[in-house]
Amino acid sequence: MLFRSWQTSCKLLSGTCQSEIQFAALEQAQQIQWRLGQVSIAANEIKLPANVLEGLGNPWSTLRPRGGLGARWTDLNVATVGGSEGVEAGASGVIRIIISNLSSPISPVKPLGSYEIAANLAPEGLTWTLSTTSGPLLLKGQGGAAKQSGVNFSGEASASPEAQESLIGLLSLLGKREGDTYRLKF
Repeated sequence: MLFRSWQTSCKLLSGTCQSEIQFAALEQAQQIQWRLGQVSIAANEIKLPANVLEGLGNPWSTLRPRGGLGARWTDLNVATVGGSEGVEAGASGVIRIIISNLSSPISPVKPLGSYEIAANLAPEGLTWTLSTTSGPLLLKGQGGAAKQSGVNFSGEASASPEAQESLIGLLSLLGKREGDTYRLKF
């Protein structure tokens, strides 16, 4: 069983609550503190199998990813307008997601590679970049999420010269071909 326990305590006079979540995949127990209009999540790290990405829908459910998935984050803070006295709207923190030794049953090339998503949480919203750290499937791009503009991502996929022929089917599933690259967009 991955989920171990959840404990919450609240102080009514100060209007704050503190939660501690014990989860097998977490490096340490996750500390979360909140009050009206403000949430703080303590720095931590988690490691999971890459197949959990299938729950996000396409393209993950089509790719059926295998490999390792890890995330590491600094202290994350989110405050909304109308929160506690002295708290201004805003957000801060950094999240790094590492997908290592990615493979897929629909591709003859194994592993496809390792990838990093670096995300920054700021008052304007969330921005992230995708980059390839190793492997024949080359992915890169950038995106963001903001209240005003919603979620967006624009990137490209290509293959190293020695793997182009073997990865053509997978690349065509990922995006529309433009020369030697395939456009990734949502």
